[in-house]
Amino acid sequence: MSRRISKALLCLWLLLTYCTVPAQERHVLVLYPAAIPPLDSIYAATIKGIKTKVNPLSLIEIPENASFADVQASLDQQRPDNIIALGNQAAEFIHQSPYRSQALIGLVYFSAADYPGVSLRLDSQVLASHLQRLTPGIKRVLIVENSTHPILQQNPSATVSKPLLEIRTGNNLMATLRILGQLLEQEAKPDDAILIPADIPKDILYEVSKMAWHKNIMLLSTNLSHLEYGVLMTFNPNLPALGAQLGDMVNRQTVTYEPVKTVDIALNKRVAQHLNIQFDPSVLSAFSLVLE
Repeated sequence: MSRRISKALLCLWLLLTYCTVPAQERHVLVLYPAAIPPLDSIYAATIKGIKTKVNPLSLIEIPENASFADVQASLDQQRPDNIIALGNQAAEFIHQSPYRSQALIGLVYFSAADYPGVSLRLDSQVLASHLQRLTPGIKRVLIVENSTHPILQQNPSATVSKPLLEIRTGNNLMATLRILGQLLEQEAKPDDAILIPADIPKDILYEVSKMAWHKNIMLLSTNLSHLEYGVLMTFNPNLPALGAQLGDMVNRQTVTYEPVKTVDIALNKRVAQHLNIQFDPSVLSAFSLVLE
């Protein structure tokens, strides 16, 4: 009897040992460009977010004058299972490399047809949800964008969202600016808001802001620097959350595409007062930045 028990225990021990052998960890690598302050903080915050979902994590910083061959050699040495490429330079290197099928892209504006990963484009549903909460008096948001630099990922629900989101697209920057001027001069009303192009020249932005101020038209942007030029609110990616979004995507091991889901919202309080928009202290404290 004792022999049978001993044999059974031995078999059980072997079975448990075999079943609990840890699977080999995937090697995940982040490729990103070298940058000087304050741009380096963008990559650092995004990588910090990735690390909350993926650990351990290898990093390769691309030197300023690195060639494709240099980057390829570094990748060959590391042989990662998955790559997260941050920024345009890293995305372009990966797109040329044999590792592109293993890569996700982040911190770049792109569409689902371009790359898998998390685009900097805003989710229209996320934008509408924030505006409905913060500015319920706005009925319609006119999104003015350059076809070469789209800023919004249209969600099917946007056609029935509150506020209603309407995209007006120009084929180039000059055509986009003409659309913006026509909206301000002829179409926009005080219960409308206009999301302006992120790459609008500063001298044009000054004139646009002045016209919007006199007509009580709310301006929005995805460029934080526009806040001091008379834009009411800016919407920017929350970088740690964007990193976590990329990390979740790596863990799912499915090739997919998503726009930014979590944003930081900054407020120009002086413009809000001019437009007679009041915020409770609890709401004000939720803004990532309040410009007095």
